[in-house]
Amino acid sequence: MSELSAAEQDKLIDRQGGRIDIEGACLEMNQELDKVSALSKAYASDPDLWKLDDLISKATDNLYQRSGSDLELRAIFTASVEGMVRELSEASDTPLIRLYVRAVAVCWFRWQLAQGGYPGIHHELDPRLYKTVDFWDRHLAIVQGQYLKAMDALARAKRRPLPVVQFNIDKQQVIVGHIRKKG
Repeated sequence: MSELSAAEQDKLIDRQGGRIDIEGACLEMNQELDKVSALSKAYASDPDLWKLDDLISKATDNLYQRSGSDLELRAIFTASVEGMVRELSEASDTPLIRLYVRAVAVCWFRWQLAQGGYPGIHHELDPRLYKTVDFWDRHLAIVQGQYLKAMDALARAKRRPLPVVQFNIDKQQVIVGHIRKKG
């Protein structure tokens, strides 16, 4: 108990009886472990189950929720991300490319949120704001870098070489491959 803070100790101690609620904590932990075990078994029994989980959309929803409770703003955010997905998508995109496109849209959205939260430069910069501005400068650089890396990964995935097979028939080389239309 001595290594816990006073607030953590207060959470553990039942104020009415002055006893530690270890049983409740153990029950909660066992329930969480049961959930994890059931998920692990489900994924082990069906190797393609992961395809049903759209983790990128879940991350986007999480960003929407953390951005505030303003429903109008959330609608704008949703429309912006979906617009970016439409802008980057092509009809011939594979499922992998669609994942990259969605990842780019989420990174772009995070970058927009960071830019919206930036406090800006004041003409007479108060020395107390240096740490805040420094934090935002670093944060903007990080999320912009993530966005640019996601864009680069999408570009690389889209220009990935297509399968080519080489046959040797009667001392003549025949190369068979897919032809992709540009544009």
